[in-house]
Amino acid sequence: MAKYLAADIGASSGRIFEAVLNDRKIELREIFRFDDYLRYEEKTYFWDIEKIYGSIISGLKKYFNENAEDGLSIGIDTWGVDFVILDGKDRMLGKAVSYRDSRTNGMMEKVFGIMAKEKIYEKTGIQFMEFNTLFQLYALNLKNKELLEKAETFLMIPDYLNYLLTGEKINEITNASTTQMMNYKTGFWDDEIVKITGFEKIKNTKLGKAGDTVGNISSTVQRELGVKNLAVILPGTHDTASAIAAVPYSGEEGTAAYISSGTWSLMGIESGYIVNEKSYGLNFTNEASVIENKSRFLKNIMGLWLIQRVKKEYNDEFSFSEIAALAKEEKDFTSLINPNDDRFLNPENMRKAISDYCIETNQKAPENIGQFGKLIFHSLAFLYAKTLKELSELSGLTIRSLNIIGGGSQNEYLNQLTSDAAEIKVIAGPVEATVLGNVTVQAYAGGEIKSIEEGREIIKNSSGLKYYRPERDLKDLYKKFLELC
Repeated sequence: MAKYLAADIGASSGRIFEAVLNDRKIELREIFRFDDYLRYEEKTYFWDIEKIYGSIISGLKKYFNENAEDGLSIGIDTWGVDFVILDGKDRMLGKAVSYRDSRTNGMMEKVFGIMAKEKIYEKTGIQFMEFNTLFQLYALNLKNKELLEKAETFLMIPDYLNYLLTGEKINEITNASTTQMMNYKTGFWDDEIVKITGFEKIKNTKLGKAGDTVGNISSTVQRELGVKNLAVILPGTHDTASAIAAVPYSGEEGTAAYISSGTWSLMGIESGYIVNEKSYGLNFTNEASVIENKSRFLKNIMGLWLIQRVKKEYNDEFSFSEIAALAKEEKDFTSLINPNDDRFLNPENMRKAISDYCIETNQKAPENIGQFGKLIFHSLAFLYAKTLKELSELSGLTIRSLNIIGGGSQNEYLNQLTSDAAEIKVIAGPVEATVLGNVTVQAYAGGEIKSIEEGREIIKNSSGLKYYRPERDLKDLYKKFLELC
């Protein structure tokens, strides 16, 4: 029997888990949960890093007060692209600005004036999104250059949290690859692209890979937690990398795609790097995998953020399952949106943004939460179907099944719609894919399992998977959706 700790911190909430690997199964127990750390002050969206780190410490204190354990390990994963910079005395400079902030508006075009868009993609293989770290740093240099001039260290969010625990500075590669500043061929920062940001000291920080040990917790943290030994291990620190490490392929590697479904939907395949004119034209990304020399070839899709915002704007009066049930009742409502339209990234009012889109495209605007739900879920399912076809064309693979993992895999209505729209078998689960993938890498690093593939078999044995097959013909509605894209 082996025990591990995992901190899974998403854009909406953070959780700390204990994982027990025993008899070829992994059992998870949630120890601590926290949220409400996105702030908006002085016209800036930023992360309350002190609250996030303080919550990790609070969760670990709770665990060690209840469990006299010593010699465990912990892995931290978070979202991608966001970062902190430190001065020469290791003090954080400015705020940990969120990818949802507007500071990058118009920055892509300015960067393309320095280096051609095609060349950036050729070097990095990364999808263009206006909040990528490349454009964030460029904006920082343009608008707040004095901060960069004082900076000595660049750390992605999970790597900064690791630094606070250990005093060691390492940027893990799965998260670093989301910056759009790494050369996928060399696995290191690209000199030409980094130069654009005006912050070449980014290259000073060591790069590490999933499975590496950052170090033991510092003496200060030891005193806080009351334990001497807690090794900090690098999982796939990008939460999607950890989630994909947990995809329970059913002997179908090479013919299966995945969706890591949550606030964002990350849809792709595990493969070698695919960087060519077609992948560039369709804006696919090649993010580093926890498996060496493999890519997470995927596309970012707006995901459940849309329904999360609508739910909140209805004052959380309805649960997600209630919204799905009401959506099913809206038989005659057929309006659709393109979920990846930039207007839906962080509008002041999501319902208004959706209604305006419908009016502009000569469709009926939703009038109740059931109609909003139907529109969002159908639009997502159709976007998944479209992306699946693109994946097949770009990879040359015949994709026979789709694994939906993460919290969104619990949405049975959307799972069935996806199976119908894409005309494919859907396998839903595990829900806690990110945590399980985080733990799998720790187990591999510690020698408890021999490969990530072995970990996936254990996860398959540990999870209650659900299967969906096509039931309805949605071809006519799908054609309508394609006209919007």
